[in-house]
Amino acid sequence: MAISVHYGTQLIGKVEPSSLGTFLLLCKEYGFDHEWHVGKNTFTITPALQGQVLNFAYNSEFADYEKELAKQICTYVTDSGLECTYNKGKSISRTLLIRLGQPSTNRFIQSPVVTFHHYHSPNDVPLKSFIQRELNHYGITCDFQSHKVSQKSSTSLSIDFDFPEEDKEYDLDSFTALFALVIGTALIEYYSECNNKPISACSIHTLTPYLIPKEKETESSAPKGEVKPALEPLTKVEENLNAEVFLDYTVYVKEEQQLQFITDVLIKNTGTAPLSNPMICLKVHPNEGVSITGQILPPSALETNGVTSGSGLKGWRYLEEDWYEKAKVRGEYWVAPIEALTVPPGGMVTLPNVQLKPTSLYEDKKLTVEAIVYFHDENLSFPSNNLIHVKQA
Repeated sequence: MAISVHYGTQLIGKVEPSSLGTFLLLCKEYGFDHEWHVGKNTFTITPALQGQVLNFAYNSEFADYEKELAKQICTYVTDSGLECTYNKGKSISRTLLIRLGQPSTNRFIQSPVVTFHHYHSPNDVPLKSFIQRELNHYGITCDFQSHKVSQKSSTSLSIDFDFPEEDKEYDLDSFTALFALVIGTALIEYYSECNNKPISACSIHTLTPYLIPKEKETESSAPKGEVKPALEPLTKVEENLNAEVFLDYTVYVKEEQQLQFITDVLIKNTGTAPLSNPMICLKVHPNEGVSITGQILPPSALETNGVTSGSGLKGWRYLEEDWYEKAKVRGEYWVAPIEALTVPPGGMVTLPNVQLKPTSLYEDKKLTVEAIVYFHDENLSFPSNNLIHVKQA
């Protein structure tokens, strides 16, 4: 009998007994805390950040914008296990109090400006670096100030907004949605660091590809005594757009314990429809953690160094001419095929022989590399099923 798998209290699928050992090892690999309840034939996975609380505080009487912003932030962090509360008073242990100030208008600015005040004890991990990195990536102007307080004081984050006058050209709804996503992402990174949890353990979707899907209801929903109308003949089969991404890498240990990774990025179309022109983002943390080389050309070198096939140039290129400078700031290396590339159902393409050499591993003690593949035409993205994760003992 298949074993039910729960993520917290939510049933997310089942696993066959013959696969339980492998599934348990996958949970360990991705950093999930888990427990097998033998008598109940269930397997429970604990969300990585369960028990951590975000308490949003604002003036309840005049707070339409603050309420909507808090709601959107919570939407983006719930999957990680973070719990959200509203106006619950002072912060307590394992809780971050987030005070949302009422927005004000500034006629001298053209786009929103956000001011942060982070109050934390000397032993806390500073939140500033996580938020600033995400805001800078998306071009949101901010002023961030950290304040150290006594160990017994509450940890809190105050956020104030200055918006342009209404006649200025900016989209408040778009800004709010983007800002909520940025803050949600930064909070997940922050709490993952505080609790020594990998990002892979913060999402339900990390493990769902390995599970048998939940059984769909098959009973008729029509009231008894009623005859359901005959179904119309199907004229079109719905297409399934899906892909899986893997990092197939080898570790080389050179003299003086220097490490080098050579990896292939494998992209397999597991759906029933073609996928076009994959764009690969190699995401590195810390930003300058590795130097990347391989068979990837900058845009200016395509004509002179590109390999020609019968249909034109082939291979892979960096998306931007200043890819190196931007990668050092963002920690992201963006790569795309030189010519149009279609991956048929069941087909696979490879970005081969990407060489990764750690540059600051021994300063930061750990290094993470992941791949995310985007199909712009289909508006789809797929993270790699595995990461390169190195930690110095």
